[in-house]
Amino acid sequence: MGGCAKLDKSRVLVCQLGAREHYLVARYFARCGALAGLATDYWSPVAPPRGWLARFLPRVLLSAMARRHESLAPHKVISTPVLSVARYGLGKLDRQGVYDFAIAACFAHRVLAAGITHNVFFGYSYDSLEFLKAERKRGVFTVLCQTDPGPAHYKMLSEETAQWPEYAPRRGRWWTQAREARLKQEWSLANVIVANSAWTRDAIISEGADPQKVEILPLAYETVGGGRKTEDGGPKAEDRGQRAQVSSQSSVVCGPLQVLWLGTVALGKG
Repeated sequence: MGGCAKLDKSRVLVCQLGAREHYLVARYFARCGALAGLATDYWSPVAPPRGWLARFLPRVLLSAMARRHESLAPHKVISTPVLSVARYGLGKLDRQGVYDFAIAACFAHRVLAAGITHNVFFGYSYDSLEFLKAERKRGVFTVLCQTDPGPAHYKMLSEETAQWPEYAPRRGRWWTQAREARLKQEWSLANVIVANSAWTRDAIISEGADPQKVEILPLAYETVGGGRKTEDGGPKAEDRGQRAQVSSQSSVVCGPLQVLWLGTVALGKG
């Protein structure tokens, strides 16, 4: 994550179902002193254990305990554990998204009822329609993060699946006309739409998103160790030196070049 922009008067409410990017957006605004609150479905009250004890705990329990981050103050977080259970429990049975919209609506109602004072809303596609409707009435500035390339991607995937059925996933992501209509309503209501690549930007514009609203914001990352910051938000000199050393060491290749591909092998990848 880079240095903080001038957010002196901004109070940002970040709403997300799930732990996308391990709450990186909320953590960034918290670092800038601009986080009004983080609303999510589940926030663990305790950190997951380390060492030998972790070997004896079920993976699902460890995953749930990882739903937290030490840099976010607990009083800044609103969680709805019941919705988390419903979301993941019903998700095993519901492959058509019958309950998806209802859970998103309940989430928005719960968060808005909490009355968190804010003047900027940051939410994610498919889960933010009820928020965006309410925030527009209140005159709150809204940012919608588009989490995938949208309808264009799924139409392309459908064509590829018809041509290469043997490579189709057994349990693919469902796509319905109702889901598409919901997404396009979100596009129309948001003040800014964030896309993580030029491909996503072009894909959603081709399906009706206002090109004047779309901004490209590549997926964020943190440098090794996070590093300490100076008053202007930059890394301290000793940390810059340490990172330069790590970069220099990692650029030396001895023997054959080995490449690790971190991604899925699927029709959507071509």
